[in-house]
Amino acid sequence: MDSSSNAEITANFELVKNPRLIDFFSNPIAILKNENILFANKAFETKFSVVLQPKSKTCIKSLFNVNDNRTLTNLNRLVRSIDHGDEIADLTVQLRDEFSSVRNCKMHLKNIQKNYFLLEITPVSENTFQRKLNQTQTSCFENVNQSICIINSRSEVIETNSKFYEEFKIGSKKFNNKNIKDIFADDWITEIDKAIKFITRENTKNYDFETEFLCVSGGSLFYKVDVSRIDGTDNFLITFINQSHEIGLLKKLTEAEEKAKNLKSIFVAQVSHEIRTPINAILSFATLLKEELKDKLNPELQTGFDVISRGGDRIVRTINLILDMSDVMTGTYDYTPAEFDVLSELFSEVFLKYKKLANERNIECTLSSEAQTHSVFCDNYMVKQILSNILDNAVKFTYEGKIEASLYSNESGRLCIDICDTGIGISEEYLANIFEPFSQEDEGIKRRYEGNGLGLALTKKYCDINNIDIRVENNNGRGVKVKLEFNNTMLQVSRSSRLQAINL
Repeated sequence: MDSSSNAEITANFELVKNPRLIDFFSNPIAILKNENILFANKAFETKFSVVLQPKSKTCIKSLFNVNDNRTLTNLNRLVRSIDHGDEIADLTVQLRDEFSSVRNCKMHLKNIQKNYFLLEITPVSENTFQRKLNQTQTSCFENVNQSICIINSRSEVIETNSKFYEEFKIGSKKFNNKNIKDIFADDWITEIDKAIKFITRENTKNYDFETEFLCVSGGSLFYKVDVSRIDGTDNFLITFINQSHEIGLLKKLTEAEEKAKNLKSIFVAQVSHEIRTPINAILSFATLLKEELKDKLNPELQTGFDVISRGGDRIVRTINLILDMSDVMTGTYDYTPAEFDVLSELFSEVFLKYKKLANERNIECTLSSEAQTHSVFCDNYMVKQILSNILDNAVKFTYEGKIEASLYSNESGRLCIDICDTGIGISEEYLANIFEPFSQEDEGIKRRYEGNGLGLALTKKYCDINNIDIRVENNNGRGVKVKLEFNNTMLQVSRSSRLQAINL
């Protein structure tokens, strides 16, 4: 009898008065009051090997003793739906038939009167395509080149493939219904439990993590573990992806990179030593000769000694910049922050040096401060290099006018320093690349200005390390303004009085 004719009969309230009508159906059918079975037809009793006593109350859930999470979940849904008076169609469960074989069955529930329901069970036969599909899935599960196991929500192992036993050296394949805690260490189990709880709580499909497996024979294996919920069930598929080879290659690469860094540092240090040592000797003796012959020097020889001095200083400065940049790029710099006063301990000294050079070119230099505090928590050497590089550029690219340095506190109380010059300025196009290493606006061997393009690049690196914001901009169409903001300003009032328009 088809489902449409069944529906017509189930709609007849006579079923409640005369339940024996259901004996005419070939499919297993039962009449329920709430979740208890009142009557069942012969097909039902035969198919599921049960005999219902008259006036007995048998709960639908307790009748089918199948240890399957999905079936139990669906039967619970069925009971809850009965309690709410709902209708459920095409609810698929696994039930054990008269041959003790577990088969897929479709349950159809119909409300025929208040608190009375008709339940029809139709076995679902697998077609040829489905059987082949299941065989293919089983074959893929068994032969895939990754360790796989299936567990339920209680962490009991339901199924595993051959690769799983081979990889983890478990030995026996009779592992079903055994807890996965008996296989792996506690840290793995903690992560697997965490994955299951996360998937259940967030109603998502998968969760993965990386872990280390300690071998019994010694050594370690590294895995990425992927935990995925199997659709329509409370079971979880766990895939173990062995990443030991990749981790080993990464370790070798890291070791090689570290070795290359060390070799680079050693090479740069040795070369710089071989250059600086003779240069310092040349400069020292040139200075000594200049002092010895100062009363006998004609203008040409005086100019020659000045050229030696400037050239030597340029070489030493270039070597220092290369060394410092090498330390920053390889991460071998010695960062030692401390609290100090920028104005009294650094800026005054550095400013006096470059003020002297500027005065030789008839450039006016001024320094002023209205800052509430000059105290910062930074690396003293790095801040000194920052100020030196900025002032060096200001003097180098300014031929007339003035250089102004001002210290002040912003709205947040942080120390700020502005250094403005009236030099040649910077094009707007080049401003975007100003902090790139070895980058210069005027490039090539015929460039008009000396330099290696490392000063501002290193300045930016040092600012980042010391949490200093730096901004370079054109100064209203004439020269350049460099702004520094010290985020690590010590926000107490300076002990020294404020300095107003100090002309050093």
